Amino acid sequence: MNISNRLKSVANMVAFKTCVDVGTDHGYVPIYLCLNNICDYVIAMDINRGPLSVCFDNIQKYRLSDRIYTRLCDGLSDYDAGEAETVVISGMGGLLIEKILSRDIELAKSFKQLVLSPQGDEKVVRKFLKENGFTIEKEDMIFDEGKYYLIIDARYYQNDTKSDEKLLDEELSDDEIDNKNDIEIDNSKEDIETINEDENDHEEEKLVEEIKECFGEYLVENKNKVFVEYVTKEHRNYSFILECLKEKEAENKVDSTKNRMIEIEKYVNLLEKTMDIMGVSYERGSKN
Repeated sequence: MNISNRLKSVANMVAFKTCVDVGTDHGYVPIYLCLNNICDYVIAMDINRGPLSVCFDNIQKYRLSDRIYTRLCDGLSDYDAGEAETVVISGMGGLLIEKILSRDIELAKSFKQLVLSPQGDEKVVRKFLKENGFTIEKEDMIFDEGKYYLIIDARYYQNDTKSDEKLLDEELSDDEIDNKNDIEIDNSKEDIETINEDENDHEEEKLVEEIKECFGEYLVENKNKVFVEYVTKEHRNYSFILECLKEKEAENKVDSTKNRMIEIEKYVNLLEKTMDIMGVSYERGSKN
């Protein structure tokens, strides 16, 4: 079966034997998963009757009606917890992905794996995952048919045990706990003094956190080849735009671009810091 590199990469991110594909369209991901024995069975869901009808026909064509089941529904509205281990949501914007998952956060947390591929608003998805206790295990970026696509593998780890800190306190006597707390207070004072002494380090940390939200920790740390290409192109394009805006401002041709210029300059600085971390060279103002 021939499918796009984007859909193939999404499917190959699936790590468990049962899956639900939200917004399945023509069912290419479920069919690929079953034909390649990545999954034993898949639930294919879509809100639109037309694409789901094509999906059903494709399932029949590949004789997979005993392994792929279709459902006409909005998001996960017709899904019950425990039916599948992995949920795939791709081919839609980050805001819609967040909306689907946030309708029932406990349902979202019931999956062992979330494979998400937002087309735009990637930062929204990362922020949602972080705020709701999900861990991003890995990310991939691919280039397909002239566009860059992000794929996220997220997990929710249920913590039924007490934290190491609480367990440690239970093992200590009252005097030992008091001494431990005194040490922690002293250390806290030292930490505060250090922060006050070095504002530059604090700003650096904030920038790194912003990089994690915007581009993801995994892609940066692993110097993903396609991601490096993406960041390099972004930097080149936005640096050129920034230089053009600065020229217009200097010539007093445009007065209403200042806020836009500040916004772009902030983004360019973020790109440059990201490239610095990955050891990628760059220069400003070049269009080519």
